[in-house]
Amino acid sequence: MFRPRISPSLSLLTSAINRRWTSSQTIFKRDFPFDIKFGVPPIHSPEALQVHFRLFYGDYYKKAKTFIDVYENNHLSIEDVIRRTALEKENQAGHLALSEVWNHNFFWNSISPNRTPPSDDLATSIRHTFGSFKRFSYLLKSHCLGLFGGGWVWLMYKDGEIYISHTSHTSTPLLKEGKPILALDVYEHAYLHDFAEDREVMN
Repeated sequence: MFRPRISPSLSLLTSAINRRWTSSQTIFKRDFPFDIKFGVPPIHSPEALQVHFRLFYGDYYKKAKTFIDVYENNHLSIEDVIRRTALEKENQAGHLALSEVWNHNFFWNSISPNRTPPSDDLATSIRHTFGSFKRFSYLLKSHCLGLFGGGWVWLMYKDGEIYISHTSHTSTPLLKEGKPILALDVYEHAYLHDFAEDREVMN
């Protein structure tokens, strides 16, 4: 079994973190931002990424299709639809599926098989906020290991500052203050194929 010991936080700080992701234009396309057959070594083997994308994400995508007409006919952004339906009990199933599609799309654009340093501004912000990349890596991994059940860990930006946050299960940072910069999928299905059920091994 493919079970490398990794430091996922710094591995994920690739050129993808500096790309501007226009979710409103790409959310309902089943295209992957890079060639999925290569995986994202050593974080995701090609087989694991295929299962994650085609099986788990694919299921969310199919369920979220119920909101496509609302999105297209009313010229609403995906973010607007998620925010508007957050408190609508009759639309919860679609809302949750759509939130997971958004979360996953942000995650796909947070990882890359090509490792490059973060931008100078981001690197400076990380050192200023956390003291060092080593400390940042430690705190990011601690959030992942400390998250009860499934969910997401985010590097966020607000009022000129960056910070680490998390959302549980299908919740999305769109319903919080701040803007996401980086997403880490901490659902079991994100690491089960490569690392079995031991989240600790992944870190």
